[in-house]
Parts: sequence; C-alpha cells; structure tokens
Amino acid sequence: MATKIRRVDYFRCTVHDEPGEEYRLLALLADQGVHLLALTAIPIGPAHTRLTLFPDQKGKLEYEARGAGL
Repeated sequence: MATKIRRVDYFRCTVHDEPGEEYRLLALLADQGVHLLALTAIPIGPAHTRLTLFPDQKGKLEYEARGAGL
C-alpha cells in the first residue's frame, strides 16, 4: 500500500463547553459542504473547549465561516 503525504492547513476556535455547542458548529459547517479531514477537541478550563479543524479545502472553510459570521 502506498503512502500519501500532504500538507494541510488548520484552524482553531474556542467554544463554550455546553451540551450541543460543538455539534451546532460542526453541523453548520457540514450543511455548508465543508469537509474535515480531522478534528481535535481539548477542554481549556471549566467552561471552554478548543477545537482544531483540519479542512479538506482551506478556502471553502474560510468562505463559509465568514458567511456564517464565525
């Protein structure tokens, strides 16, 4: 099996650590056709979570995030 290496940009954001908050953000991006290669979620403090998003297409994520007011 061949190995494929590719450079990927990533974006970070912080959300309130409340039930459904991360889902709302990810559902919004999915509804806009943003495809993620990977995602990490790390709690930072008692009330926030830092998300790191690795989009398949950098420009698509940037465009749709701006359009959604993120």
